[in-house]
Amino acid sequence: LNLISWGQNNIVAAALGSSVYLWNAKTGDINHLFTLQGRNNTVSSVRWPKKDADEKHLAVGTSEGLIEVWDTVALRKVRTM
Repeated sequence: LNLISWGQNNIVAAALGSSVYLWNAKTGDINHLFTLQGRNNTVSSVRWPKKDADEKHLAVGTSEGLIEVWDTVALRKVRTM
């Protein structure tokens, strides 16, 4: 499990059960990014990419074996693999 990821953008992504939250270390703001659907579906990993030019995408692994890519600025899912 990798439930916390600190991005180069100084934002910490934290997974708590089926939800992901974003904490801005500069401002102290906390945003709820999403909550997974499904009774037993939980977040198993979060990861900021090492080289993301715009520093806004977050990869999220789920207990159902899927990887979701989230736009953390628009607060929306852009892809599921």
